[in-house]
Amino acid sequence: MTVCGTDGCSDAMLVLNSVWTASVFILIPLIIPIILAIYFIGFKKISDIQS
Repeated sequence: MTVCGTDGCSDAMLVLNSVWTASVFILIPLIIPIILAIYFIGFKKISDIQS
């Protein structure tokens, strides 16, 4: 999905689209395991305190 006028794509939009695409494919796969790890570590600590 690119935002292009009749004169073609601007460099700024091209850079933003490239960064956005890269962040979607690189950051999300990295963030999901981190969130899961924090969730499970925190969940374990809470269950340890309760028991």
